[in-house]
Amino acid sequence: MEQRKQRAVTAQQLLDNPVLQEAFNAVQADMLQQIKSCRLDDKDGHTRLVMALQMSQAVTRHLWLLIQDGQAAQLNVRGSRID
Repeated sequence: MEQRKQRAVTAQQLLDNPVLQEAFNAVQADMLQQIKSCRLDDKDGHTRLVMALQMSQAVTRHLWLLIQDGQAAQLNVRGSRID
């Protein structure tokens, strides 16, 4: 349980870090710009860019899930009964 809570704290610190937020935003903005400027007949290039954007979003989603898991672990500890 303690490890889950610590991972949640670390994930929250990462998501709250302005430098990391700036990096994710810059990379995602760059990928969106590349998608917009990609030639219509460049299906492979477009697919790679969309996959890269999805991967970037998946990292953020994974950090958020770690936070949720840590909060759930904390609730389970608080809700436990000692008989």
